Amino acid sequence: MPTELQPPVASKFPYTHQKHGDRRRDDYFWLRNRSDPKAVEYVSEDGVPVSHAAAAFGVSRPTWYQAQRAFEAGGLPGLLPERPGPRRPHKLTD
Repeated sequence: MPTELQPPVASKFPYTHQKHGDRRRDDYFWLRNRSDPKAVEYVSEDGVPVSHAAAAFGVSRPTWYQAQRAFEAGGLPGLLPERPGPRRPHKLTD
């Protein structure tokens, strides 16, 4: 009988949120850092459902797929937002 695939267990790093006098511990806060290679590697591993990976980053599945394509095409720099504004001169005459 084949065994069921289990998602990898994420490492825990202690982090404490403190806002308005309220303190809350979040050992998985490091997964929110989209530029951390460890976080990207964790959610890219085989066997992790896309919905779980997207939830770990707090994004929708379509946004996850868009980020995955950008990462595969350009690595970590591909995840950085593009500079807003015109890409070329917009004034054609003086």
